[in-house]
Amino acid sequence: MSWGYIPNVKEKHPSVFMSELPAVKEEYLDDELEKKWDYLLKVRSAIYRALGKDPQEDEDIPNPMQASVTLFAHNHDVHNRLNDYADILEEVFMVSRVRLTPSDEPIPDGILTLKGVDDISAEIRLTIGDKCERCYIYSDTVGKNELYPTLCYKCVSILEGGAEYV
Repeated sequence: MSWGYIPNVKEKHPSVFMSELPAVKEEYLDDELEKKWDYLLKVRSAIYRALGKDPQEDEDIPNPMQASVTLFAHNHDVHNRLNDYADILEEVFMVSRVRLTPSDEPIPDGILTLKGVDDISAEIRLTIGDKCERCYIYSDTVGKNELYPTLCYKCVSILEGGAEYV
């Protein structure tokens, strides 16, 4: 165990389980940021609850990473809350694709209202594409690069030295 390799730690705490957690620095606490992330995690939970059945096709989505989610915000405030994190929603929700529709776009009939999040509707479908062996998302870009035939474009970009996703 790595605990034993930390210099001088065993004299003070013979086990990691007998050590104390660091004190919370009050200046690091941000109630507004916490509320934003609580909301995003609430939306993620609602998406996961809805993943048992695909309401549009009545087919199972066996793995959340195979889901493609289109979100319809019921008002501008909700849209703006989600749009602030639009670049990372796929990672936060742990799905292959997320599309946030413009807030003035009408919500089509028959779209699922997410349980527990009354101000968002979602269309959840099976993603088209193959599984990237590096990040496990499903993408139609897997197999498009001759050098890395089993990777998606995001992973190819990272391996080729890109600082962020293309």
